[in-house]
Amino acid sequence: MATINSFPNNADEYIGAEEVMRWLHGRTSGVFGADGNAAVTPVASSMAVSVAAGLGWLTDADGNGIVWWSTTAEELTIDSAHSTLDRIDRVIVEWYVGDYSNKPEIKILKGTNASTPSAPALTNNTLYRQISLAKVSVPHGTTEITSSLITDERLDPTVCGLVTEQVAVDTTTINSQFQAFLASIEEELADLQAGVAVELKKLMFTNTSVATTAFVADATYTDYPYRAAVALTGVISGMVPEVIFGLEDSVSGVFAPVAESYSGGIYIYANGVPSAAITIPTIIAWRDNA
Repeated sequence: MATINSFPNNADEYIGAEEVMRWLHGRTSGVFGADGNAAVTPVASSMAVSVAAGLGWLTDADGNGIVWWSTTAEELTIDSAHSTLDRIDRVIVEWYVGDYSNKPEIKILKGTNASTPSAPALTNNTLYRQISLAKVSVPHGTTEITSSLITDERLDPTVCGLVTEQVAVDTTTINSQFQAFLASIEEELADLQAGVAVELKKLMFTNTSVATTAFVADATYTDYPYRAAVALTGVISGMVPEVIFGLEDSVSGVFAPVAESYSGGIYIYANGVPSAAITIPTIIAWRDNA
């Protein structure tokens, strides 16, 4: 079996490989698109194939991944053909994820001899991840692997495919919920302005910009160790702030679901300093009418 290189799970060179793999999250297993990348060809006048140098990606069952590569061609021997039955083997890249320090291997996955053979199934579970680079037909009595017996599977997404980004979130449901929430807020505001609800008074601010420099270290909340003071005219200590972030910010997980008021504005909290300034569509500061 041919051992190939991979990153970041070389235990001798890297610390915390499993954690790094979680950072490398979201790509699909397969090979990167390039001519000849990990191509399988016959070795002349022999029962062997050659796998060209190549570069690809493998993910575990949770979508955490490693990049793998081989810098030289690898020759793999195909077992002898049966005297009366045919067989289909596969040239695969296999990664044993039970130990994250293991490197992937390029190897032959041998099929079963049969009158009507089928390619061996790939294993993709919590312990093993496999992709197929090619199928190799081994008719009975064969003594030499030729090009006509090799079927390239690198572009077949069901067994290999090209590496693509897979991170995607269906925001349809959350967007509908967010729009319904905004509608309910607007209805409440309309009731307040019409005098239907008289027990509360409020101050409302729209499209309030908060610079990244406003966020400073703060120990109020352990999970949200950064605080920004947002100046708002008329707000006094003791008012109850209601902060309605934009859709992307509200689902990002960066900002705390609580805010506090002080004389002259409110405090918002975050688990880190945002990468860019944010704009808060609506801020409402409530207080008792008494």
